[in-house]
Amino acid sequence: MKYAEIVVNVPITAHLPSLQRGGQEGGYSSHAWLEQTFTYQIAPALQTNIEIGQLVWVPFGARRIQGIVVALADYTELEETRALQAIVEQRPLLSPTQIELARWISRRYLAPLAHCIWLLLPPGIEQKVETVFELAADAPAENHLNEKQKQLLELLGNNRALKSTRIPPNLRGAAESLVQRGFLQKRALVQPPKAKPKHIKAVRLIAEAETIARTLATLARRDLRADIIQLLSESNAPLTLDELCERAKCKPAAVRALADAGVLEILPRGSSFALTPKYFETVPALPLRQSRVCVFLREHKTPASFEEIYDATRVTPSSLRALEKNGWIQQNKESERVRLIAPTSTLTAHHSSRLENIVRFLQQEPNPVWISA
Repeated sequence: MKYAEIVVNVPITAHLPSLQRGGQEGGYSSHAWLEQTFTYQIAPALQTNIEIGQLVWVPFGARRIQGIVVALADYTELEETRALQAIVEQRPLLSPTQIELARWISRRYLAPLAHCIWLLLPPGIEQKVETVFELAADAPAENHLNEKQKQLLELLGNNRALKSTRIPPNLRGAAESLVQRGFLQKRALVQPPKAKPKHIKAVRLIAEAETIARTLATLARRDLRADIIQLLSESNAPLTLDELCERAKCKPAAVRALADAGVLEILPRGSSFALTPKYFETVPALPLRQSRVCVFLREHKTPASFEEIYDATRVTPSSLRALEKNGWIQQNKESERVRLIAPTSTLTAHHSSRLENIVRFLQQEPNPVWISA
């Protein structure tokens, strides 16, 4: 039988060990309480597939949660162990070197190993399990129920099913008693991971040779529309509406007309967040939620909106305000921005030299050409 040592991302209550007699007591390491792991047996069907660094499903008390495999063994001193249930991702999310780094961080800063492990995982990869209560199809007759149980059954009668987080706190105890008496059924609902595939943008020519020839012939014509399109094509990022109008010497109406024609897109006003120079100079020790935000922004490399940060870290607005107040992040207010969205073959009025070169270059490329992430 093989066994796996698993780190789970749940709060663990531990007592600090005695640091007398050189920091150990009865052979118990003073760091053992920080590096607490849980031993699970590996079913024969999974033994050939299990690897260190994988994300797996394990039973934990009455719950089913996710954990990271940090070690494998052929035996254990425990008399009874529970079985590892499933492998979430066949490809290991962490390398042995990263796990050793997490152990070092745990010992160096006296932080739980689970917190250090989860700081190294891709944001949004973990799946949460929620408990759902619903009315039982063969529920007995309603008799001998107390007031709270009646209130909960009435609430479920209107909704049919409720997540445990949607049940009022004063009625949650009644939910468990109704399950035991057969009035309700309880099931686990696994939420999909927040991480999403990363897409890149590529461009390729799709027009026939005759269409390309006609387009190349029109590239010499220039007008106000051409100036607007030329400025946007030369920009590495979307321009603000005010900046574009100033550089093209035009009114916003001319830009909006091109947007109505489907040539460009006007992005609404918004705001984004980015790390400040002060953060990179200091690299402060922060609470876990704030630390996750900083790690995400550091890996994101470009300013991110609140929606992107929330999807990756589930951060609250108060945590963002605290980071901004302390000078670790800054919020950038954005005005309306303009970007090109039309295929090259539809742009009949451009600066001839640059866009002609683009078309001719794409003619020679058999595969799509990467343009941006």
